[in-house]
Amino acid sequence: MTKDEFLGAVQQRLDLTDKTEAETATRSVLAATADRLTPEEANDLAAQLPHEMAEFIRRRRPGVQKMDRDTYIGRIQGDLDLMKPTQAEQVAKGILSVVRDAVGEGEWQDVVSQMPMDMKDMFVTV
Repeated sequence: MTKDEFLGAVQQRLDLTDKTEAETATRSVLAATADRLTPEEANDLAAQLPHEMAEFIRRRRPGVQKMDRDTYIGRIQGDLDLMKPTQAEQVAKGILSVVRDAVGEGEWQDVVSQMPMDMKDMFVTV
């Protein structure tokens, strides 16, 4: 999947007006997700994403940031200046569904396995 295909899928699933919005939202969700993963797992995830997104993940500071669902959603809500946490959750689920489509099932299960229980439903039911 190319970057344009990925962002096009995000744009369509979230009903966004343009790819710039899709890219901004994608970077927020990828950053929060990658920061929750071990550096090794973040690198494995990056390896299966379009090059530009992979490089974005690889440039992040390594190390697992402990965060629960509220922290994860709050971070995305703040990044995107959304009014409600439910909006941020909808954005996260939409983007995570595109990520899931872009990576292999084994890699996706590895990502899900590193999420706390209160977040797994965002990754499993996307």
